[in-house]
Amino acid sequence: IDSFLGERFKINGYFRDIDDLNFDIKVSDVLVNNFFDINKNPISGSINSNINIKRTIENRTFRLDSNFSDLQIKDYDLGELSVNVFGNTDYNSYAINIDLSKEELTSVKGEGSIIVTDEDPNIDIDIIIEDFDISFIEKIGSNTISNISSIVSGEINLWGQSDNIQHNGKLYLNQSKFKVPYLNIEYLLSENSEIDLYNQNFEFSKVNIKTESDNLPTSLVGKITHQNYKNWNLDLDFQSERLYILNKEYDESEAFYGKAYMGGDIKINGPTNQVSININGVTRSGTSITIPQSNNYTIDDFSFITFTDLNSYS
Repeated sequence: IDSFLGERFKINGYFRDIDDLNFDIKVSDVLVNNFFDINKNPISGSINSNINIKRTIENRTFRLDSNFSDLQIKDYDLGELSVNVFGNTDYNSYAINIDLSKEELTSVKGEGSIIVTDEDPNIDIDIIIEDFDISFIEKIGSNTISNISSIVSGEINLWGQSDNIQHNGKLYLNQSKFKVPYLNIEYLLSENSEIDLYNQNFEFSKVNIKTESDNLPTSLVGKITHQNYKNWNLDLDFQSERLYILNKEYDESEAFYGKAYMGGDIKINGPTNQVSININGVTRSGTSITIPQSNNYTIDDFSFITFTDLNSYS
């Protein structure tokens, strides 16, 4: 039969009664522009599937073998995903295997079970991640952070109801970096940076941040929480002896320019749409910020700055 999607579906088999049926369904090269999304960004690809539904007095099974090729999100190639499901339709219990590969290298592999109760699936899947390139995150993020790249490895267990999935495990980040365009600074994360996953928390431990021009590390501890991958909340603490925080060149549209380094603590808390930033620190050597006189600012415009007579310091 021809589908409204313009691709081919083939169905063959028989139906005698509810306890005696056997259907084979083949889906070939169906193009789907939005079968899943991340942060409201759709994943597209081509689907090929073989489905078998069989019911006899002794045998009541369901089998799905699917291959998702040319997976892309905003023109970023994610690779090829295979999904295999087999189980008993009487007990609504199914085994699942997944495999994500790119250029013949498997980066994500998972196996587990799906149990459907009251039309609400419960999952329990163990996932092994090996050298998975997550550069695609930059494609789905905002302009606040750019040039995101990292190679991720680790093991995760996903479990719970489909509308409230929990995760336990540990991830290791390598070759990780990101840039903050407003500051014009690229930051590097230490090799084998660890992220602990539990319930719906991402907790950072043994993570240090530095820049190419300054090898003094800044430690990061804290966690990021969410509610079913929504309502993200930050609780992060940065501690540094010398952190490069500004590298802005002169631009007549900007209120200031220069370089800045600081030592102290930076705490970032609250929901991502209403973040609170508290800084307790001092500037370090090399700091030089210029406010152009041509902007006709007065002291009143900088009431948040306290000007001190340098002669009062010994």
